Amino acid sequence: MRNITIFAALLLGSAAAAHATPTVWESDFGTAFLSGDDQYTTTGLGFAFPIFGASHTNVEVNTNGIISFAPGTAGSLGLTPADLLAYNPRLAVSSFDIVTSVYLNTAVAGRAVFTWSGFEYSVGTPITTQAQLFSDGRMILGFDGPGVPVRSILTGLSEGGGALDPGGSNLNGGSFSTGNSFYEYFATSSFDLNQANLFITPGSSGGFTVSTLAPSVAGAVPEPESWAMLTIGFGLAGAMLRRRRTRPLAA
Repeated sequence: MRNITIFAALLLGSAAAAHATPTVWESDFGTAFLSGDDQYTTTGLGFAFPIFGASHTNVEVNTNGIISFAPGTAGSLGLTPADLLAYNPRLAVSSFDIVTSVYLNTAVAGRAVFTWSGFEYSVGTPITTQAQLFSDGRMILGFDGPGVPVRSILTGLSEGGGALDPGGSNLNGGSFSTGNSFYEYFATSSFDLNQANLFITPGSSGGFTVSTLAPSVAGAVPEPESWAMLTIGFGLAGAMLRRRRTRPLAA
């Protein structure tokens, strides 16, 4: 029986390992439109994205993991909570000093997917993150890692313009309601959102609901081929157990 239990546990571990990306993840990155270190540009979404009482058909994106909803502003490259609150309205996906290529996929109507794929400046830690923006104002962030960067990381959203500091949140702590600004500033080597999704949903009376599908949950959702492997594996384990139970007892 012990061998069967170990066998089943190994199958479960293999299935979890097979799902290396967040549950909500666009594998088709689309087209690269920006690359390098500390670079930014303006790009179109293909639809009007509503946020903070305005609609935006264009956004400013930089290689450090920020989407700005007021293109053409000088503070685009800020990486601290103070920058997030002081400058223009912006989304910090996983913002720190990285050298990346930024991709855009607008193949689905009413959805724009931005993906940053590169490495930590002067360190080389690989990083891949993603932000999906929808025409109803929803945002879904995905963090594929695979490394944990050495530098501190900023993830959050702000209406900008000198917004009051709401204090840091625990983005890996479940679901919470917030005003127009929230963030988590991860200290050195403490980023804990790899393989997770962050869902940002506009509230009916303002603000947002923020929910996290944590790495321990996202990593345990098998792909279809993993389900097939589990089915076969547990069938074999069950057959082994039945044979053991029906084996004649020794005289």
